[in-house]
Amino acid sequence: MKDPPNQADVSAYLRAIDPDIQPTTYVLTDAPCLLGRAKTCQVIVGDERKEVSRVHARIVRNGDLHYILEDLGSANGTFVDMQRVSAPYRLHSGQHIRLGSNGPRLQFVDPEATRLEARLRYDAQLAVFVLDGKPLRLTQQQHKILLLLYQNRDKVCTREEIALACWGNWDPRTDDAALDQAITSVRSRLRQASPPADDLIETSRSIGYRLKL
Repeated sequence: MKDPPNQADVSAYLRAIDPDIQPTTYVLTDAPCLLGRAKTCQVIVGDERKEVSRVHARIVRNGDLHYILEDLGSANGTFVDMQRVSAPYRLHSGQHIRLGSNGPRLQFVDPEATRLEARLRYDAQLAVFVLDGKPLRLTQQQHKILLLLYQNRDKVCTREEIALACWGNWDPRTDDAALDQAITSVRSRLRQASPPADDLIETSRSIGYRLKL
């Protein structure tokens, strides 16, 4: 496998995790990057991997230098950190892309974003959050809340979305207080791990919460 590009030289690149992907390292540019089995793709999966469509997915850079992943109507779907992508999805450094539910995997690496987001990151392979370089010990409920906020850190997650991630149902008449307590527990855990970190969760009054990175 080729060595990863010098982090000082590029903004972002894809790194093959599984062997049936060429090239093993692909530097992203302003041009769209197609992923699939077709020889016209920039990232090509071996033709024997039939779970991957010929033109399976695309990564494009938008005006503010974020990278957007889109599934192109593939038969078996495109996944980011085991979650199926159903709409254009902004990638974050370190996330794993899988072509098909059991298909080949790549990692998206954005050195500039890594420097900006280094305070809190998620190790998808270990399913562990790392805050200021130290693993976070979370309850199952705290992990679910923080993972939802982390995966959607460009937008406000509604109270209903958070409740559904935690408990699978939402009744504002009975669940409001429990949700407030759950968010407070996550903030408390962040503060215990790194005292200034409880401000990472921003409240959007009457709507929900957003992770600030």
